[in-house]
Amino acid sequence: MKSPTLDRSTTLPRLLKFHYEHNADQTLYVYSEDGKANLTEIKHLEFGRACHRAAHIIRPPHRSGPDREVVAIIAQVDTIVYTAVVAGLMEAGLIPLLISPRNTPAAIVNLLQKTGAHRVLSTQTTLQELLRNVKTELTTSTDTTYNVTFEEIPGLYQLFPKLGTEISRDPFLPYPPSSDLGPNDTAVILHSSGSTGFPKPISITYECIILSWASSGESFSILL
Repeated sequence: MKSPTLDRSTTLPRLLKFHYEHNADQTLYVYSEDGKANLTEIKHLEFGRACHRAAHIIRPPHRSGPDREVVAIIAQVDTIVYTAVVAGLMEAGLIPLLISPRNTPAAIVNLLQKTGAHRVLSTQTTLQELLRNVKTELTTSTDTTYNVTFEEIPGLYQLFPKLGTEISRDPFLPYPPSSDLGPNDTAVILHSSGSTGFPKPISITYECIILSWASSGESFSILL
């Protein structure tokens, strides 16, 4: 397996592109499915394509909306879907805001308003009550004019139509390259635990992900 060169200019979309081009047949995820004797393997080729499919769905190639728009994720989905959507948002030139569904509606609204997020990707069936309460909270918050749209997060088979079996000759449309990002650009927004009040947004730069998380084995270091 070829390893990319990591420096301050490296971003996750660039890493995905590197692995797609140089390590397409290397396994990224592996899991067991009920009723199947063999393990299912997700290769770098299939995961990279899933990220591009997420970008197409969330922000079609004509690039509606502003670059670097913050888009929140509040969802209960498989790990491969969650990570593909997060990376897909980055691929589309957007900033993912990752919100735990364990937060209260008031805390969620506070995070949306503090980060300027006006879009939420969610699992609208499994989190129906939470989202209903968030919408109610939006109408009674201090800024009742703050508009938020709630959209269904891309599904497993939208992103992985040939789950575990995709090969290079299968149909695929790459997402157009986004504008260059720098090491100090925000890659993702997390939030604190909220143990002393509302959770606080925490912006993580690409430099932090690549040069700090990679050495400590944190999320996404599997791509490095």
